[in-house]
Amino acid sequence: LVDTSDSKMSILKPNMDTNKSNIAGKVVILCVLLTTAFCLPRVDTLLKESPNKLGATIDNSFEDILRKPSECTDQSCPSGAYFIEGGNGEELYAFGSLLGGPQSTMDHGMTDEYSKTRYAVLVGEGTYKMPGPFKLGYYTQVTGVADNRELVNISPGIDVLNNCGKSGDPNCVAPGGLDNFWRSISNLKLDISELGHPLFFGVSQASPIRDLTITGNSILMCDINQYGQCGYTSGGFISGIEIDANIELGSQQQFYVTQSKFQKLTAGAWNIVSNNNQGGYEGGGDPNVHNTWSEYPLTETTSEVHLKAPKLVLEENVWKVVTDKEKILVDDFIVLSLGSNESPTVVSEELIQQINEQLMDGAKGVIVEP
Repeated sequence: LVDTSDSKMSILKPNMDTNKSNIAGKVVILCVLLTTAFCLPRVDTLLKESPNKLGATIDNSFEDILRKPSECTDQSCPSGAYFIEGGNGEELYAFGSLLGGPQSTMDHGMTDEYSKTRYAVLVGEGTYKMPGPFKLGYYTQVTGVADNRELVNISPGIDVLNNCGKSGDPNCVAPGGLDNFWRSISNLKLDISELGHPLFFGVSQASPIRDLTITGNSILMCDINQYGQCGYTSGGFISGIEIDANIELGSQQQFYVTQSKFQKLTAGAWNIVSNNNQGGYEGGGDPNVHNTWSEYPLTETTSEVHLKAPKLVLEENVWKVVTDKEKILVDDFIVLSLGSNESPTVVSEELIQQINEQLMDGAKGVIVEP
């Protein structure tokens, strides 16, 4: 949620008459795929004209950009936002496994560290019982689109495993999860009781976890190889988890956990920040440096300022954007469809002009397709 009432601030770098350059009020920019650093922090870096690329376009409606998993094959799956509904666990598992690849530390699916494909998997209300967990890969967001996260129930889980292809050793410790960037999961309930072990989620930076309920076991923020070793990780961000067991930070070099409920938060490797959480901590700590456990620093804060990312919801077959203050019809937004597999996608000067004119005419913000 960006306040653009200050005439010195310009999100879209408009080339317009000075009497039109101030877009009053508040504008929501919602990237359907929230896991790419290009999207939210520096929108203007994409807005350069190039006649040699297809570039971005404005769609008439949000539903026009939604894709179905049936559009993909084993060899190809176009970038975009995919909608799965009705509690079809087999479909969710098959599609998730296509994107993320097999339960292997050596193989990727449709994305890898330097691929150009981007995916948002929007999961509708229902109970999705899958034959096994699927792996959350690069440039992929999985998010529930019910207003209440408890209404999107997925079992036995969604995991992130070590990335061992670079080392050639499927039991690698390094790089482990050090390169597991650019993915996210949000607004879901995960029942992981059938796994028989904690949920392995070996992510590093730019991989936020927001608004999850987890039942049946702990979440371990690394992946363990067959020798019981935790792959290296360097995260990370958790906000709004409710879990009936522990958050185990494992090998994490640093991590920020806020507004969450757990039985216990266990130590990572170095620097942990815990803000306004409910639950215990492992270890006694060094009172001279205000640590909760020996040797490694834990900073505890109690700030109640909680900035929530906007989210998409489907209520009674009507798509809405939910902020921390209101629900807004998706039809009130500009829907920006990006050129498939173009990186970066170019937004022309003419299209920038259209976007700004629609914002001044009352559009609530911009929804950006993967």
